[in-house]
Amino acid sequence: IVDGDPTRRHRPTAWTVFGIPDALIAGDAMSALALRLLAEDPHPASAAASARLAACVIELCAGQQADCAFERRGPREVSLDECTAMATAKTGALLGCACALGALYAGAGEEEVAAMDAFGREAGLAFQLIDDLIGIWGDPERTGKPAGADLAARKKSLPVVAALTSGTPAGEELAELYSRPALDAAGVRAAADAV
Repeated sequence: IVDGDPTRRHRPTAWTVFGIPDALIAGDAMSALALRLLAEDPHPASAAASARLAACVIELCAGQQADCAFERRGPREVSLDECTAMATAKTGALLGCACALGALYAGAGEEEVAAMDAFGREAGLAFQLIDDLIGIWGDPERTGKPAGADLAARKKSLPVVAALTSGTPAGEELAELYSRPALDAAGVRAAADAV
């Protein structure tokens, strides 16, 4: 819904099939259902798992909100550290939580659970970087993700911010393109080349 993409991984997105209100409500319901399933689980780790999942969703939402807020900032107003923190929150938190929940349910101690969370966060950050690269140069026929949509929206993804902060002529060109009110297809191609 947030990025407005009509397809994702070769399938229509929920909002295009059911409409924005129903897609939002379904997402809220699935989040609540996940928490309820954990809370009702008799496993000794269920309370800790519920708390960890709730914290993950909050962090993920904060990361996604930061991603949206970056779009309203100028081309050079987002640092690589801010961008990395945003990507870690919106994607790393989710994979970190998944890894930590597996460790919790396996009976691991706090140190092992924290290590699995850290591992998942790094894997999530790597996934986000690859997803960002696919969003710039990927073949939509292979990836199921529209190429260039993030550039057209002037998203401050990791590769874009790295280019913008590089101090190179290509970074200067990208900053000029990102300063425009809108990017047409030629502008998106030029932005991809600059990155």
